[in-house]
Amino acid sequence: MKNKRGSHVGVVLSFVIFVTFLFFVYNILEPSMRIERDKESLLEYLKMELVREFVSNLTSISVKINKPVEDDCIILEDFLEIIDNGGGLIVKNGTGNIMMNGIENKNLKIENRKDENFFRIYYSEEFISEEASRQECVELKKEGYTIGLVRTEKYLFKTKIEEFKDRMKLNYDLIKEELKIPLGNDFGFSLTQGGKEILSTEDSETIPTNIYAREIPIQYVDKEAKIFPGFITIKVW
Repeated sequence: MKNKRGSHVGVVLSFVIFVTFLFFVYNILEPSMRIERDKESLLEYLKMELVREFVSNLTSISVKINKPVEDDCIILEDFLEIIDNGGGLIVKNGTGNIMMNGIENKNLKIENRKDENFFRIYYSEEFISEEASRQECVELKKEGYTIGLVRTEKYLFKTKIEEFKDRMKLNYDLIKEELKIPLGNDFGFSLTQGGKEILSTEDSETIPTNIYAREIPIQYVDKEAKIFPGFITIKVW
């Protein structure tokens, strides 16, 4: 009977020691686990907020000239009626080269055409259009050209990413306040394309070692309406 009682006491004691050990380990690990959860939540939040900051619409419009025009300069009358005002246009020929263009009221002037009869026109609030030159051009009424596929999609714009980076450099605390970043947290981001870092908010030497990062695959548009694949890496510490 004494041996049985002793064995029961040993089992209970071993169990108490095991539970105490687990409680001790939990108390040691729980703070770091909580920090990791908080940082992961912040990364997910920043992913949504930064994408919202960087994104804008890009509209592409295909245009075909319906009849031969000998002049190198043409005016598409009332072309701007199909798009919203407030943005800019980039005109490219069939091989993707940028054509000189300008805005004249609701008309689009395309210069140095050189017998090109097909164009792809890109419109976005992030582009800046030039005023039309005073060069005399052949005016084409709506029946003189055909508008083909019109497609609007959302992309990240490099100009918006650069502007946000500049704002962070100018007043980082204000950006943190606007984004409602919790006290005691800092963040930064970088843009990478083709394995090369295009821009970054931080120097690699100034970022602490205990950072949390998330890499997001994106497509972004440059100022010439070229679309590139890349990655936005968000970092918090």
